[in-house]
Amino acid sequence: MNLQCSHWEPVERTVERIPVVIYMHGNASARVEVLPQLTVLLSLGVAVFAFDFAGSGKSVCNGPCAANWP
Repeated sequence: MNLQCSHWEPVERTVERIPVVIYMHGNASARVEVLPQLTVLLSLGVAVFAFDFAGSGKSVCNGPCAANWP
């Protein structure tokens, strides 16, 4: 299994440690689903981490996963 992920941080940070949102996409979707929300989250000073579940988006699934179910 090989999961693909993305990580965004605000350009201007006033503190070293910032909160992070871990975005998990819906069924039959991918991590790019978070793109419309990025502007708001980053402007609030929040980092965003998103990943493609196994078999979704650009992630690979070499065994049993939801994408391989009938």
